[in-house]
Amino acid sequence: MKFERPVRSLHTILIALAAMVFVTNTALAQAPKLLGKYKDWEAYAFSDKKTGKTCFMTSTPVNMKPDKVNHGDVYGMVTHRPKAKIRNEVSLNVGYPFKARSEVSISIGKSPFKMYTSVDTAWSYDEADDQKLVVAMRAGDEMIVQGQSKRGTRVSYRFSLSGFTNAYKAISKACKK
Repeated sequence: MKFERPVRSLHTILIALAAMVFVTNTALAQAPKLLGKYKDWEAYAFSDKKTGKTCFMTSTPVNMKPDKVNHGDVYGMVTHRPKAKIRNEVSLNVGYPFKARSEVSISIGKSPFKMYTSVDTAWSYDEADDQKLVVAMRAGDEMIVQGQSKRGTRVSYRFSLSGFTNAYKAISKACKK
């Protein structure tokens, strides 16, 4: 199945991540370094003296609904932070606030998942959910994410999982346990 990706650059996302690390951690944080591009996913790593090495992979949706809505920068991530003993942390970031105390529904094949929302980010409820999500993402072709904005707009994002496994291998190699 061929996916048509909306014209978006991860450059904005990377600048935001680097700025976030710099602001929250003035201990000489490095800008994220590209580990590789793997079809629809990209893998990155950066280090700083306080939190150590962080490796993450990211992708933007290939389709966003509704069409005539400004979704802002939407991207999915999987992150490893070995020093904090965090592995396979799955998150979804959007360019607007989610409805307060709402959930995001995810479908990968026939596997359903739920995430809780906090402002403009959705997170798994626990580490076990993160692990299950990553297993499903590695085995799947696409991921459908549905949620609701603070304004009440129901949104849907379709992510291609093409390249997910190779990007995952890259961040796992760069951030070993």
